[in-house]
Amino acid sequence: MLNLMKYEFQKNKIIIGFLAGIGVLLQIGYFIFCAAANGTGRKALAARENMLIMVAFLILLMTIGFFVVFILGIANYKNELNSKSSYLIFMTPNSSLKIILSKLLYIFLVEVVFLAALSFLIGFDIIQARSILNGGDFIDSVMELFERAFDIDLKKVWTEILLSLISFVIGFFAIMVMAYCAITLSATFLYNSRWKGFVSIVLFIAICVAVSYVDNHFVEQFVQDVDIFTVKGRVMYLLPSLIYYLFIMAAGTFGCSKLIDKAINL
Repeated sequence: MLNLMKYEFQKNKIIIGFLAGIGVLLQIGYFIFCAAANGTGRKALAARENMLIMVAFLILLMTIGFFVVFILGIANYKNELNSKSSYLIFMTPNSSLKIILSKLLYIFLVEVVFLAALSFLIGFDIIQARSILNGGDFIDSVMELFERAFDIDLKKVWTEILLSLISFVIGFFAIMVMAYCAITLSATFLYNSRWKGFVSIVLFIAICVAVSYVDNHFVEQFVQDVDIFTVKGRVMYLLPSLIYYLFIMAAGTFGCSKLIDKAINL
C-alpha cells in the first residue's frame, strides 16, 4: 500500500509543492514584518497590520488547500476510471479494494499533515503577534470575563470543538466515498456515454440526499431523549450518526471495489 500511496503523491506533487511553497513564503513574510514591528512610528504600525494580514492569508491557504486536496482525490479517481490506461492501475497484483483504500489513506495523511503544519504556524504566529502587540494580558482578561458573564466552561467548549472536528473528518470522507460510488456507478453503466459526467453528479447528489435522509429520520430516532447540553450527552448524541457514516464509508468502499472487479470494462 505504501507504493500505491507514493504513486498518488507523484501525481499531485506539483500542486502540493505549490501550496507548501505559498505557505513558506507567507511565513517568511510574517517574520519580516515581525522584525519590523518592534518600535514606534508609522512603519512599525504598518508592519503590525501586515503581520495580521499574513496570518489571515495562512488561514485562507489552509481552507483552500483542504478543499483542493479533496477535489484532486475525486478528480484523479474519475480520470483513472475514464482513461484508456486505467487497466494499468486496476489490473496490477493489487486488489481494487487496496487501491481505493490507499487513495483514501493518502488523502487523509496529506490533509492531516497540511492542516497540522499550518495550524502550528498560525498558532505560533498569533502567540508571537500577541507578544509584540502587548495584548496577551488583555485577551486573557476578556476570555475570563466572558466565561464568568455567560457561565461558559471553556473545557466543555474545547471538548465540543474536538467532537465537531471528529464529526467533520468522518463526514468529509463519507462524502468522498459517496463521490467514488457515483463515479463508479456511472462508469459501470455508461462507460462510453458522453453523459457519464453529468450522470455521476446527479448520482452523487441523490446518494448524499438519501444518506442524509436516513440519518435525519431514522438514526437520530435513537437519541431523541439525550441531553445534548452535557459532554456525555453530546457524545451519545453524535455516536449513532458517526457509526452510521463509518458504515457508509466501509460499504461504499467495498462496493466500489467489487464494481471495478466485476462490472467495469477497463
